[in-house]
Amino acid sequence: EADITSLMLYMKDHWGYCYYNTAVGTRHPALTRDWIAELVPVLRKLGIEYNAYYCIEYDTNTPQQHPEWSIRLPDGSPMVLKGRMAKWGMPCTETGYRRHALAQLSEIVRGYRPDSLFLDIFGKTLCFCDDCRAKFRSRYGYDLPTEGRVITETPLVMDFGESGRDINRFLEDCAQEFLADVLQTVKGIDPEVRTVAKSAAGATPWPTLYM
Repeated sequence: EADITSLMLYMKDHWGYCYYNTAVGTRHPALTRDWIAELVPVLRKLGIEYNAYYCIEYDTNTPQQHPEWSIRLPDGSPMVLKGRMAKWGMPCTETGYRRHALAQLSEIVRGYRPDSLFLDIFGKTLCFCDDCRAKFRSRYGYDLPTEGRVITETPLVMDFGESGRDINRFLEDCAQEFLADVLQTVKGIDPEVRTVAKSAAGATPWPTLYM
């Protein structure tokens, strides 16, 4: 009756809750059954493609369970969104969260066979966790600067002067490397699955990519 050809289904939201029976993350506490498993056969029967939504950098639940995976501010405190946004937590894809997210994407593609994936809040937010500091030092030969002029707090944007070019390149490389890991993982399960990666509104620009 709706006369639609495609539908987006939330697999993991901005709070880090899943809407399917995940063995890796946390199912939404209000769900008592596998919502996705019930909907997918209906969509297949009606010939409706479905797009699996998965949020990357906004995730409150996972950093609460694993504080060591949080994106860190220069003083070492965990980053939490401020202002008009909900107070979502933000995990860093250079930490163990990377393996966590890849494992969830694997179980989504393997278990529910979406026609496509929509990776929201994709990119690399400036982070001062131990993993990011060590990676930056290994690539550029000096410590990730922590002193700079704050331009905006949400998202954190800082002017580091001459070091800014290295930092921008570092963030871009981190995002590209994570994307390569995602594509290798999901297309290793289903070579035909299509993938869209989109950044947050108002964040450091990241092109919307279709793969």
